[in-house]
Amino acid sequence: MLRAIGGAATVGGAAASYVAVDTFGYDNLKRSMSYNQVAIPGFVAYKYTDWKTKPERGVSPEERNAAFAKLDEEWAGKALEKIYELRGFYVKNGQMIAGNVGDAAPPIWQDTMKPLLDDCPNIPFEVVKGVVEKDLGGDIDDFFDDFETKPLAAASIGQVHRARVKGTGERVVVKVQYPGVEGVFRGDVRTIKTFCQLAMPEHVPVFDEIEKQFMTEFDYVKEAENLSMISANIAKEPKFLGKGAHEIGIVVPKPITKLCTKNVLTMEELHPAQKLADGLKEDLGTFAKLRGMTPEALTEEERKLDEQAWAEGREREGPGAAEMDKVIGFVDQSNSARQWLGRFGLGWAYPALARTMGAPVLEKARAPMNHARMVDRLLEVHGHEIFVDGAFNGDPHPGNFLLVQPGNMIGLIDYGQVKVMTLEQRLVLARLIKALCDGDDEKIAASMYEAGFRTKHQKQDVICKMARLYYDRNNKASTEGLHVQLYLEKLQAEDPIVSQADDYLMCGRVAVMLRGFGDALHQPRSTAQAWLPFAEALLREAGELPPAAPAEVQRRAKLARRNSRLHK
Repeated sequence: MLRAIGGAATVGGAAASYVAVDTFGYDNLKRSMSYNQVAIPGFVAYKYTDWKTKPERGVSPEERNAAFAKLDEEWAGKALEKIYELRGFYVKNGQMIAGNVGDAAPPIWQDTMKPLLDDCPNIPFEVVKGVVEKDLGGDIDDFFDDFETKPLAAASIGQVHRARVKGTGERVVVKVQYPGVEGVFRGDVRTIKTFCQLAMPEHVPVFDEIEKQFMTEFDYVKEAENLSMISANIAKEPKFLGKGAHEIGIVVPKPITKLCTKNVLTMEELHPAQKLADGLKEDLGTFAKLRGMTPEALTEEERKLDEQAWAEGREREGPGAAEMDKVIGFVDQSNSARQWLGRFGLGWAYPALARTMGAPVLEKARAPMNHARMVDRLLEVHGHEIFVDGAFNGDPHPGNFLLVQPGNMIGLIDYGQVKVMTLEQRLVLARLIKALCDGDDEKIAASMYEAGFRTKHQKQDVICKMARLYYDRNNKASTEGLHVQLYLEKLQAEDPIVSQADDYLMCGRVAVMLRGFGDALHQPRSTAQAWLPFAEALLREAGELPPAAPAEVQRRAKLARRNSRLHK
């Protein structure tokens, strides 16, 4: 078996290399070979360990977990090194792992890849300056003042710099595309698709759609149009303004269209703001203080608890919204007390006063975000984009979220992968979501068929399991205790997928990515339940459901929130 896997993987690597050199030249051939130097041995190692440690071979769960943990320690670091070396589309893959997409990667892989969410490799400023000047048709100083040479952030296809618009002084960020990155991406996706065709065929349709959607990311004029459309859609909805005491608002930056070209995207700066990863690190420090621990000690404790839960197939559930509100209230009160004492020159007395009251001594800090409400709001806004607006971001990984101050706001950035759905497509998805929440297997299978999903034998139970995996949940309970990849392989062996409609794959990808983000914050959710109110509203508008009284609408929305653990 080991030889078969190794030989097959080698053939896949050779085929991928042929595609790369035939289509894109020898540079991509070298990239393909470099990728396969890690992908093939890693794939063989995991497959062999899976075979060697199966329970029927007399291996205990503890021994099996230990064997895979050893592999994770070895290969996560190797994979990150290769990603830093190759960049391109491989950065996207690493970001998906870091974002816990599909709950498919163990904690050590997620932690290893987290730097890719906000610390990708960047290119020299002289190259950036050259792209800006060529595309805008003049010296960079003709268009911008204070164009910062150090990038604010770097991503897989470009990097972002702060600047001010010449003449107006408006604060902006300028995203500049890496020269030649489009050809690199195409070669990378072809390489991975060829590998998947051989090793993991169930993922090929997903990569087909990803390839189509990613290709739209290389036209920043189109992305500017997407930003204008999405920001206008979001601004129409009062609940996303964040005006309530506990409401989390949503903001999308507007483009400066006169300074946008295919390779240069200029947009308003969301200010003051910080990367979500940085904000979560601050939250970690606050939680550690409240526990009387160092951030390092709390991180290690959380890591062990995560690994234990992973090994046992359990979901870890963090505090709900109400409990988080109490923590936030305590931090706010602590800040207020310190400030009040400071007015009278008694700031030095705050630590002693806090200890006397039996409270933790906190440094002045931003109150943590309410993680439960944040996950709820992100699910809600993407559900609104899909079902109400029919235009949504197909790449909602944590690196595309900002914490915007003052106020309780989340900034959504990077709208290169916007998927537009027709009304009929949205209705098909709404029927599927409704059937999932009703537990109606017959309607689930019918909706999947309507969405273009076909299997060889059209087994209803397999189709329903696939639907739940994509659009509802992917925890160990729903995957029969198996890892997501092994569960997919099991379903594929039982009833192979023949075709999937590309139009719905990105919706499933969004659902999986947002659930993964929630899982990473210990806020597990049901996507179907979270999106049920939108689905029912759309079906009512189309006359497929009877009108509901306002009280009934509120009751069902509340029930959906509770069922998906949307604690309010």
